[in-house]
Amino acid sequence: MTDEAPQKKTRTRKRKPATAEQELPPGMINPRAAALMDQLEAQVAPSPVEPTDSEKLDAIEGLDTVPKLYSLSQRISWVRRNLPDVTKDATVDGKYQVITHENVNKFLRPLMVKAGLRDTMSLVWSNTVETAKTFGAKNLPVLHCRGYYDYMIINVENPDQIETIRVDGWGEDTADKGPGKASTYAFKRGRLLTFSIAAGDNEEGRLPEADLAGPRVDTINQMQADELMQKADDLFGSDSEKAIRHMCEHQAIMAKGGIAQIPAKIFPLCLQILDNWAKSRKHKADDVGDGS
Repeated sequence: MTDEAPQKKTRTRKRKPATAEQELPPGMINPRAAALMDQLEAQVAPSPVEPTDSEKLDAIEGLDTVPKLYSLSQRISWVRRNLPDVTKDATVDGKYQVITHENVNKFLRPLMVKAGLRDTMSLVWSNTVETAKTFGAKNLPVLHCRGYYDYMIINVENPDQIETIRVDGWGEDTADKGPGKASTYAFKRGRLLTFSIAAGDNEEGRLPEADLAGPRVDTINQMQADELMQKADDLFGSDSEKAIRHMCEHQAIMAKGGIAQIPAKIFPLCLQILDNWAKSRKHKADDVGDGS
């Protein structure tokens, strides 16, 4: 027999798989942990505070004037770069917000003075028509005014440098207020386009489906409206306006907006109604005469 040394049993330990942190080189952070930290910081980070209008105007006041050698395009670009966010300060029909001309002018005028810019506008074409709507206790007619204008911005240091934009504007009001609204709207549009100022909410979006009306109804033209008025004058004399008003309220017409809202397809019916009323009126007058 040979004496043999007892063999030691070697025990192999199973190594645990290395985690992501153990596999990273020294000094590097686990990307997942870093992303989680960023999310947590974003949740607790305070939201930026919008500066007040007075703070925006103070920042504009502290700017240096534009060098005289700047071209017109450079001056416009300088204004765009330094123009603060103009907040929407008015709501139209309770549906969407817009920027008023006063709010645009408040921030744009001091910048244009420092940039050596002047703007003006000239009328190209305008048209004013009377709508079927009235306003106030006196039932003043509402006028719809529309015009095309040339909005011009000029380099004060070199007046030969002029940029012109063709804009349109419209407005509705009584008397001479309509044309004034149209020109003010066009002037604001010229400034918004020149200095790339957003005017409202989602300007490129579609109209909400819930607010869309049904199919368009073609109404009578001006010649047909004149024909109805002339027929009413011939048949009813001083009561012609009363006859037209009653005709518009007739159950077969219901033109709440007045004569201009009468559907074109029932124009012959309107003529017939006036004839029938005139005959009925004559019969009643003859009956009264016979009774006397």
